[in-house]
Amino acid sequence: MGNYRHLMVFFCCCSIFFSTMDGIVQPVFHSHKSALFMMMDLKDRSIPVHVASLMVSVMAGCFGVIIYGIATLFIFRYFALERLGRIKYFDSHFLPLWFAVPIAGGTAWTLVSLIIFSHNPTSSEYIRESIRTSFGMDINQTAYIAAVFFPPDHNGEPRFSYQCGLGVLLNIAIMMVPFNIVIATGIKSVAKIKEFPTSDYGKDLQMQLYKALVAQVYV
Repeated sequence: MGNYRHLMVFFCCCSIFFSTMDGIVQPVFHSHKSALFMMMDLKDRSIPVHVASLMVSVMAGCFGVIIYGIATLFIFRYFALERLGRIKYFDSHFLPLWFAVPIAGGTAWTLVSLIIFSHNPTSSEYIRESIRTSFGMDINQTAYIAAVFFPPDHNGEPRFSYQCGLGVLLNIAIMMVPFNIVIATGIKSVAKIKEFPTSDYGKDLQMQLYKALVAQVYV
């Protein structure tokens, strides 16, 4: 297992942090016409809006941390299976770099949410009535991140928001990296397990570890 256990501990800590943020933010997901948003109810909660907005963005960024963390685990498993010595790149002096990868992915997602999809007057007016009728909530007592793709212009006509379009493209780009890594290393790992020059028990054990890793993706 080697340093795999350290990666797993790091992944578990990230997951615990994600769960903690979910319990604190208690996010509400909703869509209205051309808008998708995640919000936090601030009623009876003494949290400043700018702090709550940051918390919502950080929670969104946690998704990026988890996906990049899973991709890192797939890389380790593949290096361990191919037995070409590349597992040395997970030695203790390289571990901080591997820990930094998920954090960087989550930070990028957080910044996109905070800068591009942040709380603003146009989005607030667009979703105000929907929030009131659907949840009985006042938009002024919420913090949110929202993608409003066709907000009304000064004449009331819907116009495509290039800012939201850019935000979606950035998030897709951020996610394509770990998704492609998971798919590529997953396929290669199965092929390596089938070639594994050990007993059937050894192959079964490696396949169980692989299936456990795949299950993490779905969970």
